Amino acid sequence: KGRIAVVPNFLPQDLVSDLRSDAIDLYRSGQFSADALAAYGTETSAKFDPAKDRTVLKLNQWKRDDIGNAKLRHETFGNIMARLRTELSVALNRPKLDSGKSVSMYGVGSTEISYTRFGPVCICHYVTG
Repeated sequence: KGRIAVVPNFLPQDLVSDLRSDAIDLYRSGQFSADALAAYGTETSAKFDPAKDRTVLKLNQWKRDDIGNAKLRHETFGNIMARLRTELSVALNRPKLDSGKSVSMYGVGSTEISYTRFGPVCICHYVTG
């Protein structure tokens, strides 16, 4: 039904720490940008407010090998997500979930993975589609 699933402790704490460090380093080096839905409210004069709005490491940045800890993102985390995608494909009887362009053109293990930073605190948010 397209709902979000939360699995506590799905990733080991040391991996979460490493991913957070990567996200923080990438944010500090200016790799994040405003999310398309960042401005809240319906006013036409709404301005981006870093205290309230979110910034993201977009997919084209996530996939780069020359910034941050690319090996961590692509190999370590990407392979975990690829295995999960394969397991879900079988368990849910959805063979197309694990095949085709969507799993090859966006990077290992994902159709969409990003880091998201909400307000003044960096929170790692991983989205797979």
